[in-house]
Amino acid sequence: MRQKCFCLLIFFALIGCGKPEEKARTLFNQAQALEREGKSAEAKQLLERVVKEYPQTQVATEANQALDRGNLASTITGALGNALIKANQGSAVASMRTIGSGWLLYRSTKGTGPLSLKEMLDDDILSPELASGIRSGYRFTFKPGKDPSLEFSATAQPLEPGKTGRRSYYVDEMQVVRFSESGPATSSSPQHGVGIE
Repeated sequence: MRQKCFCLLIFFALIGCGKPEEKARTLFNQAQALEREGKSAEAKQLLERVVKEYPQTQVATEANQALDRGNLASTITGALGNALIKANQGSAVASMRTIGSGWLLYRSTKGTGPLSLKEMLDDDILSPELASGIRSGYRFTFKPGKDPSLEFSATAQPLEPGKTGRRSYYVDEMQVVRFSESGPATSSSPQHGVGIE
C-alpha cells in the first residue's frame, strides 16, 4: 500500500512540473485508464480536477464534455472505435495493394492470372488470413476478368459498416486503389490517397 501511495505521489509530482496542457492531458489520460478499469468514480474525480485546475486548456473542454455527458466510457469507446476504424481501413488499403501486386506476380510466373485468392495462397503470395477473405474487419473478394491474364477486380467491404470500417475499396489490373464511403467502391470511385482523406 505504501509503495502504491508513493508511486501516486511521484506521478502527481511529475504532473506538476510540465506545461498546463500537458498536465491536463496526463490527468485526462489517467481518467480514461481508470474508466477502462471500471473505476468510474475515480475517473470522474480526475476529470473534475482537470476542469478546476486547468480551465483554460483544450483538455478541460474535453473533460467538461465528458462530464456533461456523464459517460466517459462512451467518449473512450468513441475514440477507440475511431482508432480501430482507421487502423482497419489502413490495413484494407495495404491488403488491396498486396492483392494487386500478388496478381502481377502470379501472372508473371504462371503466364495467366489467378482465379481466386486461394490460388495466390497456394503459391505463397498471400497470407492465409488474407486468402481466407476476412482480415482486420473487412471482407475481401476477388474476381478474374474475362481474360484472367489481363483483368481482375478485388473489393474490400467492412464486415460491420460504421464499426469495423467506413469505406469500401476496389482495385483492378490498373493497380489503383479506389474507395467509397457510400456503398461498394468501383472502377469509377475516387482514387485513395488523392486529395483530402
